[in-house]
Amino acid sequence: MLHQLIENGFRLALLSNAPDSQLVRDLTSGFGFAEYLAPIYSSACLGWRKPMKQPFSKIALEWNLSNSEVVVVGDSTSFDLMGARNADMGCILTTEATNGVISDNYICHGVVISHIGELVRTLGVID
Repeated sequence: MLHQLIENGFRLALLSNAPDSQLVRDLTSGFGFAEYLAPIYSSACLGWRKPMKQPFSKIALEWNLSNSEVVVVGDSTSFDLMGARNADMGCILTTEATNGVISDNYICHGVVISHIGELVRTLGVID
């Protein structure tokens, strides 16, 4: 799926609130994701935590995009989606990790998927 998104012109990044940057790098490399993600950031290396807008805006700036051209995909309404909203970005909530349960009523732009595999279809990418 990541390869398919890249092939269709999407850029992918990882923004984690993990306190250990090396752990984030090791996990993304170990699972084979690192080659698709640029940048890969943790709050430990940036000094900002989600839902602050600064780490989200930093990624848009590195990609030479306006914040409104970026869509955040996340599983946390309190951190990922609130951060997207704080940065004036679009967002997609995946409820896979919560078995379809949305923890609160805060959903920005109302795009919800139940499994990350639905992302390709949601973004209109054709096989």
